Amino acid sequence: MEVAGARNHAPKRKRASAADEDDDSFLAPPPPTARYDNGVDLALLEAVEKSHNAVEVVDLKTLKKHVLSFERRLKDNIEARLKYPDQPEKFADSEIELHEEIQKLKILAGGPELYPELVNLNAIPSILGLLTTTPTSPSTWSACSRT
Repeated sequence: MEVAGARNHAPKRKRASAADEDDDSFLAPPPPTARYDNGVDLALLEAVEKSHNAVEVVDLKTLKKHVLSFERRLKDNIEARLKYPDQPEKFADSEIELHEEIQKLKILAGGPELYPELVNLNAIPSILGLLTTTPTSPSTWSACSRT
């Protein structure tokens, strides 16, 4: 039988010293480089903040900057491909740079009001040219014939 008003809780543990009273005994000690503020690892928060890409404003200036950079990378890639048609390792870096510039153009999806300006900057034929280019390397012919 239970006594009315009796607690069913386990007795509290005694702490080793008075200095430990502010600690949460269930937390592991922080690594020497981590900074903690109220139990929150600030280094972790800083890493999360750095991992988020900064939001870029989509305006006419940004559009022109990205189109100019894209056109420059495209020109460099075409030149490298023409100079070394049978040595893809020589133009691989320009392929990667061009790919990165194409990825940057994705932000234009957030600014459909700039599409007419994209047309005025004559970027559409360059983009379409990449989509309709016939592969020059025999290693890519089989991939194109399957589509």
